[in-house]
Amino acid sequence: MEGKDIPENRRPYIRSLDLKHTNVSDLSPLSGLTALQILNLWGTNVSDLSPLSGLTDLQKLDLGNTQASDLSPVQHIKGLDLKGL
Repeated sequence: MEGKDIPENRRPYIRSLDLKHTNVSDLSPLSGLTALQILNLWGTNVSDLSPLSGLTDLQKLDLGNTQASDLSPVQHIKGLDLKGL
């Protein structure tokens, strides 16, 4: 994933992102997507969720079939439903 794929002036408005079945492993480019509410990471190579810790609008996060095991970076996000993780 390269940040140049999405124009910088549009990034703050992204609310939903579907990255399932991609080769994504580094989530740090997502840290500035502060309006993000829905993120699908199913089947990716993601293991570190710390770049998501500042995404306080996040409501739905799909981590199925990933290497992510430490949920502590996102546990403080009030609107995020962690029941299905």
